[in-house]
Amino acid sequence: MSSLAVKLVAWNATANPTRSAVTAVSAYKDGVACGHADGTIWLYDLELAGDNHADPQASDPSLYPKCMLSAHQSPVAVIKASEISAPSAEGREATLISVSEDGDVVVWSSADGRCISRVRTRLAGIRPTSVCVQAVDYQSAAEDLVFVAGEGPAAYVLSYPSLELVYEWRLPHAEWITAQVVRKRRDHFRSELVTCTTDGKMRIWSYDEFALAQHDVFARGSGSGSNDGSPEQRQRGDTDSLKVTPAAESRSASVDGDDDSGAEPDQAQFSLDAEFAALGEAQAISELVINPYNDDEFLAVSAQTVRLFASRDSELHELLRWRPQRSTEAQFAGAGFLAKSDIVFWDTAGAVFSVCTQFSVEGGSAGMHTARLHAASSGAVATALSRAGQRDVLVSYASGRQHTLAVVLPVPLSSVSGSANRPHVAPADARSGPRNWLGQATPFAMNGLWTEWLGDVSTEPAVTSALVLRSGRVAVGYADGAVRIVSQAALVGGHGDGADAARLDGHTGAITALHEPDAAGGLLLSASKDLTLRIWDAATGECVFVLPTQSAPAVRLVGAGGALVLGVGADNATTLVSASALERVHVTAAYHAAPERLTVGAGGEAALLYADGSRRQFALGPQAAAVSVALAAPRAGGAWLGAGVLGAAAALALDVDVEQLQAAVARAAGDGATADEMRALAARPAVGAARAVLAQLCAWGVSAELDGVKRDAFGLRAPARPLALALSSRRADAHTALFPGRGGGGASWCVSSQLNAQRMLAILVLARGVLQ
Repeated sequence: MSSLAVKLVAWNATANPTRSAVTAVSAYKDGVACGHADGTIWLYDLELAGDNHADPQASDPSLYPKCMLSAHQSPVAVIKASEISAPSAEGREATLISVSEDGDVVVWSSADGRCISRVRTRLAGIRPTSVCVQAVDYQSAAEDLVFVAGEGPAAYVLSYPSLELVYEWRLPHAEWITAQVVRKRRDHFRSELVTCTTDGKMRIWSYDEFALAQHDVFARGSGSGSNDGSPEQRQRGDTDSLKVTPAAESRSASVDGDDDSGAEPDQAQFSLDAEFAALGEAQAISELVINPYNDDEFLAVSAQTVRLFASRDSELHELLRWRPQRSTEAQFAGAGFLAKSDIVFWDTAGAVFSVCTQFSVEGGSAGMHTARLHAASSGAVATALSRAGQRDVLVSYASGRQHTLAVVLPVPLSSVSGSANRPHVAPADARSGPRNWLGQATPFAMNGLWTEWLGDVSTEPAVTSALVLRSGRVAVGYADGAVRIVSQAALVGGHGDGADAARLDGHTGAITALHEPDAAGGLLLSASKDLTLRIWDAATGECVFVLPTQSAPAVRLVGAGGALVLGVGADNATTLVSASALERVHVTAAYHAAPERLTVGAGGEAALLYADGSRRQFALGPQAAAVSVALAAPRAGGAWLGAGVLGAAAALALDVDVEQLQAAVARAAGDGATADEMRALAARPAVGAARAVLAQLCAWGVSAELDGVKRDAFGLRAPARPLALALSSRRADAHTALFPGRGGGGASWCVSSQLNAQRMLAILVLARGVLQ
């Protein structure tokens, strides 16, 4: 494709994101991000009616679907909001860092959802559970740092936002890291990484972030008692100082195993400054949170305890402790700081607790208050407290009988208490239930978030496959087993299927793949979950022949030279068919590795090469053409249009090469064509498709007068199918699809200056040919 291309997505009413559970949540400036078990990420706009920064409880939050991000192939484990330097008025751009369970790391723009960068190779050997970001504090061009740790013997340091591998840290202990946090030391010469491991030990490592950030890509081995009736804290007068082990007390231990060589230790290595006595394996800490107002304090969250620690002079002091209620089986799931003296923590049952620590310090009430985020029958699966713009936002997801998001704009207890020396006084309008001193918990049914704003989105079955045919028409396969063949203009504009449309019925399962053979004119092959391959006459819609596949449906159909087509099953079994002879030529059984290449020699000797290096040989006969084809999924594209299915959304994605489409219009119209000649050419496929694309890119419903000009003066028709803008990063293989705009004004295109500039440039290029 040329440099000027737009991606359009036709959303489908059955493409509901709640089919996949939420595994990670985060709030960011003006929005909420939800990572799903299928690897997709949904962004929602957070809007406040009657926004009141002084009294967040007076604000009425609303959530609206914004866009879907598709890159990960496994469940999203962590989503973290951050910022990067950007050439904007603010100088900073809000971003989201997402990490999946297979070690894939992606940085997204939270403004428009575009993919900024993606790690080149997945982080091997760990199942990520925690991510923290450090801003490198010096005047240089070096990037910030991202620390990724989890279940495994290694931790990784990446540059941010480019996500280049900076350091692979082979842990010097057998236990994997359950939680981590970074902070700058008071002397400002080195930084500290605080880690917790599965045995309950807490370690403080020092390192030089300047030297670490200057590295390009390298990897080095690092050497071989409270009342239980309610949550309760201990007073600061009962503080404990955890003992430092002798090894850490006597020295600052280098973790490099090559010290015997006499070489000077690498400046970028981590040195063990302190190792604190184990809290017991049952008390393994799952989350560490630094106090943003005092980096000497941090929270440590385990299943049965939330502790407030202070770290001073290589000593660790426990200041406060909370335990869950005895009457429940819930466990603590996370915590965070709210204002300078308030702490919020939550459990797996959906209860959230708000504490003002200054009351404990000054001898007043502990200020403990409890609220519920979800109904009693639902447990909180994922909860996060994040700083979103000028306010803190607590967002929680629960599955239960339906998928629910709860949003709270928490109010610090210290801001409404009046005095720290007297017990907290409830506001006059406070009552038991979701609304209390913490804030109003506003629940959102995720299914409703989707269906409420669908509007005129098609209710046809989900799209499962798409292919641009050599004739210029497009074949679309659906979840109900049907295949439709429509013109490009009808597909983009949605005004009927066109006179040459055809519907191919016969499959009883969802369509999994489509293919047009090279040397079998007019034929179309379709594979389905009903374990059959059907050969169709694309012109008449007649089914010519039905062939069985094997134990799994074919998920790829790849041309193997001439009329031969190879079907690759979900279990890696293969079926080689001849579209001209209407027969199966050869089959291979299921295999644990995926087939990657098919080679056919001049004498008909054929071989399948697999990902594990093995090969299966068979004979096709001398009539077979000599070929060598890769079995990767082919791009389903024509001259200017590419079609496919976007991620797990079952939405039809159309890649429009604007420059090639304009060139096709210019060839059809010629230079100096009159208005009458252009109207006569409107039936040409290229001209009709260009008009449909131009109509989609224009805004409709904003002004009746402007809509009339587009219709009467330029002959454009308001699109009947609401398409949304999308983005694809070919280098990172990541996709972003905007959700159709709400309200009667059509799609909302002004998401960011970059996307809007791309759209306007596409309008100018197409208008040059269509509206001349």
